[in-house]
Amino acid sequence: MEKYTYKESGIEWLGKVPSNWKVDRLKDKTLAVIGGDWGDDPESDKEGLDIPVLRVADLNDIYFSFENLTIRKIKEGSFSNRKITERSLIIEKSGGGEKQLVGRVGYPRKIAFDAICSNFMANIVLDKNVDINFVNYLFSALYSLKLNYPHVQQTTGIQNLNVTSYLTTKVAFPPVSEQKAIADYLDKATDRIDRIIAIKEEQLKCAEKTYFSQLEEATTIGINGEKKVKTNIPYIVQVADNWVIDRIKDVAEFNPIKSKARVEINEEVEVVPMEYVSDYGQISSGSIKQFKEIESGLNYFENGDVIFAKITPCMENGKGAFVENISTRVAFGSSEFFVLRPSFRILGKYLYYFTRSNLFRKYLEANMKGAAGQQRVPSKFFQYCEISFPESVQEQREIIQYLDQVYLKHIVLKKNIEDQINTLKNYKKSLIHEYVTGKKQVAEIAKQKLNYAE
Repeated sequence: MEKYTYKESGIEWLGKVPSNWKVDRLKDKTLAVIGGDWGDDPESDKEGLDIPVLRVADLNDIYFSFENLTIRKIKEGSFSNRKITERSLIIEKSGGGEKQLVGRVGYPRKIAFDAICSNFMANIVLDKNVDINFVNYLFSALYSLKLNYPHVQQTTGIQNLNVTSYLTTKVAFPPVSEQKAIADYLDKATDRIDRIIAIKEEQLKCAEKTYFSQLEEATTIGINGEKKVKTNIPYIVQVADNWVIDRIKDVAEFNPIKSKARVEINEEVEVVPMEYVSDYGQISSGSIKQFKEIESGLNYFENGDVIFAKITPCMENGKGAFVENISTRVAFGSSEFFVLRPSFRILGKYLYYFTRSNLFRKYLEANMKGAAGQQRVPSKFFQYCEISFPESVQEQREIIQYLDQVYLKHIVLKKNIEDQINTLKNYKKSLIHEYVTGKKQVAEIAKQKLNYAE
């Protein structure tokens, strides 16, 4: 293959493209766009075929996973019109959210069974003049550049992609043989990157496991090698034999009432929404308002208190904090927080560290009440949960100092690994973009070693 010579594409996002590549619209390579169907419950009495339905949740990067298939009852006529074929790419047409744009595309590679896609997706059937794997990489590049964004219509709580409009996007196509060569190269290159990412993600899991193991040990058996005894408490497997076990309600005041704060009507207070509290106990600065301006129903707290998110998924994710940097005398937060005001028997930060334990939160998760998506830890149940601690405040202080250091080391390690993962993901995106737009040529690097995989 000769080295590329270039021409102007006339398209801003593409710039120059190889001279033998043809600029065309995606729709000109598309035979049909077919909406999906969700069908009925397979246990229902309605007529139909039990068919796997690919969902947005099955989309793993740019390919579909078939590990947890959803079976639905689909009418025979609907299935025959919507069946996924070897020429199908599946596009997300409804969904997304604040942190993720709708419009991801996936290739149901090596699908070995009859299936359709859900009604939140559409089946794009491509003609035989393009390599489907190449076009899948091409869609990945378009999504990374957010070229689907102008075709998104935002509605309350959900984004809708105008697929027909999106397919008018102009791209450049090399000859089919070259499309296959590019796709084959990207398969190998991205597979190597994905394997390194998987290793890094496993390292991240190990770091998390180590951190919580140290936290849970320090808040049950201490850090000074105390003699241990077993308990019958699910989240306190064993405890230092000279420690106290007591109920949360007996060591902390629960949800202090506002009247105790004696807030003046024009007094400035800080307002801290749920999203301002991290999973690792950090509180971002909230908005400052006069007391008369705040909504009723918010929970009041002060520096020295502990806040604990009681609602799913915030509780399971670890949201909560020891309050120590509020800029006003009094603060108010979400009604979905429990507020704990420590007594003289226990230090607030020790109480926070105990409530951050994964074992403790898993126990609470198993006892949440309410409808799916709105489950909460019952107030009384939480107050009657038991906590282990040394009677010596000095020993509590030593444990806090130890866990502060453990936390700082963990956060540094966690950030380092996450930065490496993000660098690899960004490199993968740039690699795909460079090859599907002709900025790099497969033949030029075919015999070179991939440095990042060394």
